[in-house]
Amino acid sequence: EKKDEEVEFAKFQTWCTQEGARLKSEVTKNGETIELLSANINKLTTDIRTHGERIATLSQEVAGHEADIKAEEAQRAKDHEAYL
Repeated sequence: EKKDEEVEFAKFQTWCTQEGARLKSEVTKNGETIELLSANINKLTTDIRTHGERIATLSQEVAGHEADIKAEEAQRAKDHEAYL
């Protein structure tokens, strides 16, 4: 019976050693993945900010052009009335 326990304990000890090494490897690998994803998140956050600023600028330009179009259409209508 003692021999059986020694064999089982040796198996368990071997499993613990192998599992510990595997877990350490996974932790290292996942740490690297976290670093890469964090860097990617930071880059994408900066991209979002940049694109948001560009969208705001373009929206202002569009609003300005639309105002110009309305003013020109009003002037054309006024000129057309004067012509008739």
